[in-house]
Amino acid sequence: MYAHDSNVSCLLTLEGGLEVSYLGTWTGGWDELDFAWRTDCERGVIVQRQLFEDLAVARVGDPALTPVELPACEPFYDDSAALLGAFVAHVRGGAPLECDGRDHLRTLALCFAAIESNESRAVVDVAEFHRRHGLG
Repeated sequence: MYAHDSNVSCLLTLEGGLEVSYLGTWTGGWDELDFAWRTDCERGVIVQRQLFEDLAVARVGDPALTPVELPACEPFYDDSAALLGAFVAHVRGGAPLECDGRDHLRTLALCFAAIESNESRAVVDVAEFHRRHGLG
């Protein structure tokens, strides 16, 4: 499905010492795209098994996941309309954006820092990476 790697594993140490282990795969050993998102927290887990639906939570010690009710939505339409509406409100009246271009550039820089770490087989300090590449 992909010409190059479609999987990632990254250990991030955030400011304040919080460690995040990120594992992502688009296709791993099988060319069938499948959605699953799991966030493990100190006292439980959040699991989403279908894009736009099937969200559930469990606390440590719970015997099973508890479904979370989500509002009805038309996938890929409602979320795009909301993003466009927020952008228009920003352009017309200066309403703040939840995520602006700077956020996306920081995410892209993190991806390139991870690639550098993989290629150099060394830890990359993201603040230093930003300085080195003039990303203020």
